Amino acid sequence: MGLVLKLVPFFSLIVLFFFFSDSIEQYINSETDDSFFFGSKEKFILSLFWTALIAPIYEEIIFDGAFLKNKIYKWISYIGLFGFTLYFNRSVYSLALLLLFYIFTYLNNARENNSYTIHMIITNALLFSVIHVNFYDLNVFTPISLASRFGGHLLALWLVVNYKLIYAIFLHIFWNTFLMIIALYFDNPLNSIEETELLYYENEYINVEYNEAPNFQDEKYDFKNDSTWYLQSAKVESLLKIKFINSDSILNLYKANSGRYDFNIRFKEGLNNNQILKFLIQDSLLIEK
Repeated sequence: MGLVLKLVPFFSLIVLFFFFSDSIEQYINSETDDSFFFGSKEKFILSLFWTALIAPIYEEIIFDGAFLKNKIYKWISYIGLFGFTLYFNRSVYSLALLLLFYIFTYLNNARENNSYTIHMIITNALLFSVIHVNFYDLNVFTPISLASRFGGHLLALWLVVNYKLIYAIFLHIFWNTFLMIIALYFDNPLNSIEETELLYYENEYINVEYNEAPNFQDEKYDFKNDSTWYLQSAKVESLLKIKFINSDSILNLYKANSGRYDFNIRFKEGLNNNQILKFLIQDSLLIEK
């Protein structure tokens, strides 16, 4: 079941890519669960180290420890799952699954025949899947993400129950590394040398020059005065959060382009954030949800 649920969403993505290529990046970002992988080389290496090594180790220990014979691992899992759930996703779904897992664990330990082990495995894999989903920003890829994570964690638990925890950790490391490599491509396939097209936007209030930023370029921001803003390797969402008081309400209405850009913004008649919004919307850097 785990193998099917892991592979079917993956091949579905390949098919969807030919029809919705612009949306695949959204799925990759949700799977890697981060928006700051790319910028400087140091930041990428740090993110790769965290996502492809540290996260798989502590997540597998926390989620799989309850299925090991070692009592220390069991208690790390029981306590860790509670803290992990409260910290990362306190939705009613994750809390309900956590409670169910504790109930099935108690019933399983209370009986000698381990008759509730399957229930523990299913609820544990569901909890792993649900915790990694943002229920405030559901989209067409949410079911794919849920199925993929559920199947992947079923595979990990199968390895833990039948073999060793280290095999589940290796599986998690391999998958996260694979996603990071794909995310690197979809974030920006340009390299640090290639020239990018310079784009323009201008009206009677504002002049904007911008172009797509190459890979591994450091983020820089310069707001020395209200008449000129310069941003290097900045995401649109970062621009909104830095300079817009109502950025949260704007992002509730619009989905920000997740690419990184160099912006050179000059105001002709004083600071006017509405003109920036018009530019972002007109050039499809902000798209209505």
